[in-house]
Amino acid sequence: MGNEKPRKYRNKKVTFAGITFDSQREFARWKELKLLEKAGEIAELELQPKFWLTCGGRPVLIRSKGYPKGRKSSFRADFRYYDKRTHERIVEDVKGYDTYRSRFRRAVVEAEYGIEIKIVR
Repeated sequence: MGNEKPRKYRNKKVTFAGITFDSQREFARWKELKLLEKAGEIAELELQPKFWLTCGGRPVLIRSKGYPKGRKSSFRADFRYYDKRTHERIVEDVKGYDTYRSRFRRAVVEAEYGIEIKIVR
């Protein structure tokens, strides 16, 4: 316990009702979205929707020692929901610190799926 290595970006995982969130910020956003859902402003709230990374319709494969032929790569957003006011499906990613890797993966998803991922700070 005392010799636990600090997390890279100093975020603290939060577990609530059997759900683990990567940060306190992500947990706070989930609580906000649950209130909006209860108020009837949003619907179909999903946690961590997965998007397979593709390029030109073909899967992006990550090759490594354990996967010489490659394994499919994916991007997990934090939330997806339907906004009843704007009649749009919204995909959100909660970020305290945005890395080049996360920006690149979002760009691939946005290009391939024709969506915009909203960053929540």
